[in-house]
Amino acid sequence: MSSRLSVKLSPDLTLSEKALVVDDLYQALQYEISADPGSYFDKVFHGVDTNAVAQYLNERLGYIIPSRVNIEDQLFEASNIQDTSHGGHGQVYTVALNMGVNLWFAALASAPRQLYFEFGDSYILIDSSRVGIVQLGDGYTAQDHGGYVFPSLVRVSTLVHEARHSDCTGGMHQSTLDLLMRAKTPDRLGCGHLHVKCPEGHDYAGYYACDNEAWGAYSVEAVYVSAFIKNCSSCSAADSRIARMIEADALNRVLPLNDMLRGKSGDPDMSSSSGFLK
Repeated sequence: MSSRLSVKLSPDLTLSEKALVVDDLYQALQYEISADPGSYFDKVFHGVDTNAVAQYLNERLGYIIPSRVNIEDQLFEASNIQDTSHGGHGQVYTVALNMGVNLWFAALASAPRQLYFEFGDSYILIDSSRVGIVQLGDGYTAQDHGGYVFPSLVRVSTLVHEARHSDCTGGMHQSTLDLLMRAKTPDRLGCGHLHVKCPEGHDYAGYYACDNEAWGAYSVEAVYVSAFIKNCSSCSAADSRIARMIEADALNRVLPLNDMLRGKSGDPDMSSSSGFLK
């Protein structure tokens, strides 16, 4: 496999955390996926194999930080500079969170001041939703009876999911930013592909764990794991079973699923813009 992933790991990660993330990313590059041209996989990842997934991740994942890092403690304005959910065993875990897009929202609200994120000995300018700062959650490294609660495929598919949150499709609108700064549900969901509260009667009712748009993070995650079910020549039977469970859970969270599958929602728009629209 010729693909490489350019994501940087925080020095604040422990050796075991780094090893786990490296193993997961390595495993992601080993799956021999072969999708059909023109398939949903092709339209989402702009390619038909694992190389396309690697390119998708490289464009959207920049940095991985541990759960114990306090995000606010790592933020600095330019004048202060010296030189980016699953259930199990009856418990709901957060596997990872894309903090980069939220930091970009904060940077827009702070304009014209510039915001930087401290990462080891360097500072990252928050100038795009695709800065790709992903924070591991408690579920990423959670263990039970001597093993990890979630298998590698769950963790990898979560990173694919979180990468979609790096896209600001259609650009940011002033009305959207105003609502976000007031902790209100925005009028447009494409910038950050934000989740909405699941409706009454849903398995995750009351949680912000559903998509009220086609081709959001859960749809992209479902398209990724469905490739294992249909096209992965190197996947084990266990991987295929896990993929089916991930796919079913992800699609269950897409509220306009029927319209999306019937083609009424159109093809996925995987573009991103740092433009700010008044």
